[in-house]
Amino acid sequence: EIYQHCKKLEKEDRKHDFFSCPMVPYSFLCVYGGIAMGNLGFFKNAKELFEKGRINAHETNDLIMMGAIEVANGNILLVKGDWNSSIKHLESGLKLMQKSNFTWMEGFCLCSLGYVHSMLGQIETGKNYAKMGLDIHLKAGVEMHIAHSHFYNGYTHFKSNDFDTAFDLVEKALQTSKKNNETEVEGRILIGLGEIMAHSGKHNSDDAIKQVLIGIDILNKLGMKPQIAQGYLVLGDIFHRGKDHKNAIENLARAEKMFKEMEMNFWLNQTQKLRSMF
Repeated sequence: EIYQHCKKLEKEDRKHDFFSCPMVPYSFLCVYGGIAMGNLGFFKNAKELFEKGRINAHETNDLIMMGAIEVANGNILLVKGDWNSSIKHLESGLKLMQKSNFTWMEGFCLCSLGYVHSMLGQIETGKNYAKMGLDIHLKAGVEMHIAHSHFYNGYTHFKSNDFDTAFDLVEKALQTSKKNNETEVEGRILIGLGEIMAHSGKHNSDDAIKQVLIGIDILNKLGMKPQIAQGYLVLGDIFHRGKDHKNAIENLARAEKMFKEMEMNFWLNQTQKLRSMF
């Protein structure tokens, strides 16, 4: 449907029109279309829409939209596991958000950068970015994406093996996502919460598995294949830790198939590395 609206505006040569809106609708549609396509696992379609939106934002000199497109693109590349490309777009988006004084988005962008750096093993850099970003986002008083900011901040602590802090922050993210009715974020957070519980050694593995399964069920209803596949990977890891090889292999096989289909190579390599242990 978003594609159809974009095509209609292209056909009518109205890509630059504001239609009495504070921002150009065509660029806005490209941003949210790209986010939707990426979260459904159609990364090539997402890339195409982001590029169209980026060009249009530059042609209309829309600074905020330029930044929004970079931040959105960076976050979809984050989901895909293309860390270096994600950093490139997030850093570009951060500069544009700072230039346009779009404070809460600046905070969210910093939290996203923190998550990516922690995934690259740059733990202290990741924690510093995420803490700074969360502080800025909370001070701005805007609820949009705040659950994500809590989650990204928590995950940087998980990557540094500070499981107690990670659990508290991700639990806060879960509560916030429920309060704000951000169902898709809730599903993703539940998978992360289950992962943290399993690694901490302070929670029953069945409770950790339950959180992940609830998250997968939520995401299945929304068709969010990248996060669903990550859920199966987490399940595979939890079952592996519990010496349940049958369920581990079954879930890792599901994850591997999905990652291959979506060309999510980082996550595919992680899955294959874990499968090779059996």
